[in-house]
Amino acid sequence: MTTGNVVDVLHLAKLCDAPSLYLKCVKLITNNFETVKETEGWKLLHKHDPWLEVDIIRLNKEQESVNNNHFIKIQ
Repeated sequence: MTTGNVVDVLHLAKLCDAPSLYLKCVKLITNNFETVKETEGWKLLHKHDPWLEVDIIRLNKEQESVNNNHFIKIQ
């Protein structure tokens, strides 16, 4: 799985009810969000499954918040 195909794998994981694969995809996406959102898969997701896109963006914002809070506590 790569940043180039992770959105496709995520979509398949959702369709096949594969929660562990789904979570791995979400983690890869949130860790590489800027790269993933430039892929063809993301553009297709935006067009064909906007609710999944919203969910991923929400999860990404939550991850950013956790990372920022962890950084503040370390300082």
